[in-house]
Amino acid sequence: MKYYMEKKILELKINNKEKDIDFHVEGELTIPELNVRGFYDIIVDDKTEDRKVYLYDIKTCGGYAWKMKFGRNKKLDPSTHYELQLGTYGYAIKEMFGQLDGMYLYYYNKDNSDMRAVEVPLTYVSRAYLFWKNINDEHKWVDRLKKIAKEQHRSVSGQARVFLMEGIVGYESKK
Repeated sequence: MKYYMEKKILELKINNKEKDIDFHVEGELTIPELNVRGFYDIIVDDKTEDRKVYLYDIKTCGGYAWKMKFGRNKKLDPSTHYELQLGTYGYAIKEMFGQLDGMYLYYYNKDNSDMRAVEVPLTYVSRAYLFWKNINDEHKWVDRLKKIAKEQHRSVSGQARVFLMEGIVGYESKK
């Protein structure tokens, strides 16, 4: 799959050599403030007159999953894992390039080589940011709970029960 995409990108570069378009393939992204690391598939940085930056993530699936996603009797897919993953990468791309103009999940059917792009709304960038911020906040709360439990010589679950009865704010105001 990587070879195929690199070949296609090379063709695009050759066909658009008069245009200033950069293609970035498979790179690492880090978001230290959210303690997140990931790897993007493709970034297209079209630096022509109206600069545009696009992010693509490739998802490989078999015939059955393809049929469930795109077939005539497709299944409604309430899962947003791929969209949140792309939104997370989009947040980092926006920080790196100063803009993000589109995000796409590019599905590849490994059984017959069909491909289909699905646009992901840019609202997933802020949704992903809030998701990771909440995860980090929960970890901070758990760390605080562990510290207080250790000070009180209680188990973490025992200290959690105290907080449920008294509330953490009420407990800390007694100190």
